[in-house]
Amino acid sequence: SLQLIACWESCFPIRLDLGKPARQHLVTFYHAKISMSSCDIPLLLPQEEIAAAVWLSVDDVKAMQMDRVREEFPPPDNAPATVTGVGVTPGSEGCEPAQTPVSLSLREIGAAVAEGTQFLLGEWLRAQSADSCL
Repeated sequence: SLQLIACWESCFPIRLDLGKPARQHLVTFYHAKISMSSCDIPLLLPQEEIAAAVWLSVDDVKAMQMDRVREEFPPPDNAPATVTGVGVTPGSEGCEPAQTPVSLSLREIGAAVAEGTQFLLGEWLRAQSADSCL
């Protein structure tokens, strides 16, 4: 099933008094419930755009300590400090990039998350809380 979580509009510059908009986009975020395990979903990571990727649990997202969700969703006492993800190592000429396990700091991930994504993750955490109360 597919459920709309939130929409986020972004433009640059952020105010008209700073100049005419040069870039603007609207991003819609959906929550998809699927029957596959995250371990069975192949990650196709273009090396020119992505250095690493990771599947995160609700507790992992809380442990990221992002400004937008820190107070409403404090991390659990047993929250992990790191998670294992997939790193992309550029391939040599004519070779595909390699995907290797990497250890990622949740706080470092949280510090690098863009504001729009923090907004989405906060909405996702709220939806998870509402689902668990039913």
